[in-house]
Amino acid sequence: MSNLKEGSYGTILTVDSENHFVSYMKVESSAGSQSQVSCSPQNIEDDTKSVLECSLSDLEVPFVTGRTEKFTIYFDASGTQVIPNFNVNVNLKTRSIDTNMSNNKRVITMKVESKADIVFEG
Repeated sequence: MSNLKEGSYGTILTVDSENHFVSYMKVESSAGSQSQVSCSPQNIEDDTKSVLECSLSDLEVPFVTGRTEKFTIYFDASGTQVIPNFNVNVNLKTRSIDTNMSNNKRVITMKVESKADIVFEG
């Protein structure tokens, strides 16, 4: 995530996966990141959508001009149906005035890796 213009306040990254229940495991900041990104899953009434919110700035300390944050979010897709891939929607929002809303959204196709341990006895 990068800020190309003036500092933004209340900057939040939301990540969701529609129609597939994936659970958030952890977030790791990359080497050279300026701060730790904090993420928390949001309560959803049913298991058809999983939403994660990551805070990049609050209302007191802005996400400053030129700042770039690199981090990895890990998910567990073991609770979903068997599928080869699914889409993850990524969206940035801020309480500040955003000069270009068109670069705030991405859809990323995720490949599902399955690990099994089957055994035959007898």
